[in-house]
Amino acid sequence: IALVVALTLFLSLVGILAAMVWVRPMARWLLPSRSGGRWSGRWNTLVAELHRIEQLVGAAARNGVGRLALALACGFIAWSFNALEAYVILSWIGVDLAFADVYAIDAVSSIVRMILFVVPIGIGGQDWAITGLMTAYGVGSPVQTSAVLVMFKRAREFAVIAIGLCLLAAGARGARIVREAALLQDGPLGDEANQNDGIDAASETEAHA
Repeated sequence: IALVVALTLFLSLVGILAAMVWVRPMARWLLPSRSGGRWSGRWNTLVAELHRIEQLVGAAARNGVGRLALALACGFIAWSFNALEAYVILSWIGVDLAFADVYAIDAVSSIVRMILFVVPIGIGGQDWAITGLMTAYGVGSPVQTSAVLVMFKRAREFAVIAIGLCLLAAGARGARIVREAALLQDGPLGDEANQNDGIDAASETEAHA
């Protein structure tokens, strides 16, 4: 049942994207408020952002339907790799579950994480969803099993975040070095060097004359 729910939600997402391309429901029915006030301003900001998202999706689909479909397929494959990761972890710790069951557990827990997107990396909501689904599938010691699974998944996420932050810091440091070098070149020393080059060029011109 969980797998059917996950696939239904995925197909619903595809349907929403298709509607944003051909029907444009947000532009037609989601209108800004004309009254004043703080809440009206916030509503208008939200409406403007949603209209912008719909325009971007529509432009992407009209300029390249194949690329949009490829992006959706890549997202689905990446989602499936998360399920494969969970299946390998559960098999390693001795939990006997079919791949379809693990796929359903990971899919539904990922949907819960999407719903709770305001919580950093879905901490709490996704974890309890995994525990509840493992209980429903009859896994022994569901709390301990889900805790081990979540621990491994969080360790991978934190490792990826750490690598990304290190790369970001290295990129920022490199950009700062390049910027400082450019400022030194445009500073007094750089101006003096440019003046010397101009004097040398003028001397060579006079010599040839």
